Amino acid sequence: MYNESQKKALALHLQNKFMEGVKGYEIVVTLMALVKRKDLKESDVQPILMTVHFDNVEGVMRSLQKAHELLDEELIESILNDVKPRN
Repeated sequence: MYNESQKKALALHLQNKFMEGVKGYEIVVTLMALVKRKDLKESDVQPILMTVHFDNVEGVMRSLQKAHELLDEELIESILNDVKPRN
């Protein structure tokens, strides 16, 4: 499980990626994979998304809606299976 410092660093890293052009729904998928892997709690996702979207609630809602359209359990499992642990 990520500690508070790691969650803050993750939020700022994802915010930078968002500013570089990574789509909001891609960030949601990433966060959901981290929840599934038990690195984050579901309750951690909302504050991270608010940071990523510069506290823009409408932006968060659009990203969540788009991710909802694309996201399913198989996708998360596929992402997790493709991820290789670092040595």
